[in-house]
Amino acid sequence: MIRRNLTLSNILACATLASAMVFVFSPVLATLTTQGYADGYAATCIVRAMRIAHGALAYASDNDDTLPRLDNNGSCLYADRPCDYPDWGDLRFPANGGSRAGMTVMFPGAIEPYHGNYKNAICPKLGLTNWKSALLPDAVSGLSAPNSGYVASDERYYYNTLGQLGVNVLIVDYANNSSMGMRPGAPHGRTDRVARPNQTILMAKESSWDWQNALKYRVGNVGLWPSWPNKNCWSSSAEGGTVYAHGATLGKAKFSDQRRLTRNSNLQGEAIFIFVDGHVASMGFAEAEKCVPTPRGQTWNRGARGAVQMRTYYPHWTPDL
Repeated sequence: MIRRNLTLSNILACATLASAMVFVFSPVLATLTTQGYADGYAATCIVRAMRIAHGALAYASDNDDTLPRLDNNGSCLYADRPCDYPDWGDLRFPANGGSRAGMTVMFPGAIEPYHGNYKNAICPKLGLTNWKSALLPDAVSGLSAPNSGYVASDERYYYNTLGQLGVNVLIVDYANNSSMGMRPGAPHGRTDRVARPNQTILMAKESSWDWQNALKYRVGNVGLWPSWPNKNCWSSSAEGGTVYAHGATLGKAKFSDQRRLTRNSNLQGEAIFIFVDGHVASMGFAEAEKCVPTPRGQTWNRGARGAVQMRTYYPHWTPDL
């Protein structure tokens, strides 16, 4: 074993690093604690979120400030040409390869080499996904399993394709021909085109494909969006999949419930978010997915070529304004 005495500079460097970690880490955990949402899993989840944040920004730095798409080999679900599997909610392997060929197709898999371990994307509060049960025929509505069914050695692929980490689909493209992707202000994954990077959510650590068996088996929803139950807000009835798990009791719930603010237990805690500028923070549903009037004199122009002009927007999700 090689032994070396620590120099004063070594000690000071370690102290500086430790202080920096406390400075970054403490406010997030303190917020969870003072508001009653902290649990035994929060600290681990925050640390893992920070690793992912650094990895995503490193990916963007290597790719002209551009993040990967939600689906990086063409979405068959949204009729991209060309396209191949896997897709959003479809875990079938690419046509010319097995799980290894599809490992980096979806957003979480694309950034995994930059943060080092797919397990960073697993929220300890939610726990491990029960892929063996989730991939049984008809176990989870709308989910397509690989033709080979569940194989234990392919779990890394499953997590990288439909894990609990979800990305904001208003920032990254999820299909070539989506009306949301063709809106004038769409950044197409470019971090330098996000108007307020320190206020705009890039990823959420906790998500679910639905409030039924997907939640039971802890299957995530790789693409996320906001939803406030007000008809004047975009996607008011179609929930975007974030689970506000910390401090909440999770359980099955009705989808598109207009009274979900009080009746859906999965929205009663806080979620841990990664922002475009790389910082990590926790928020509850009422703050994270609030829908408010657009800034004075502005509209949120969405739809193909901005055909739909909205007077409301989601300040924590909309990168355009």
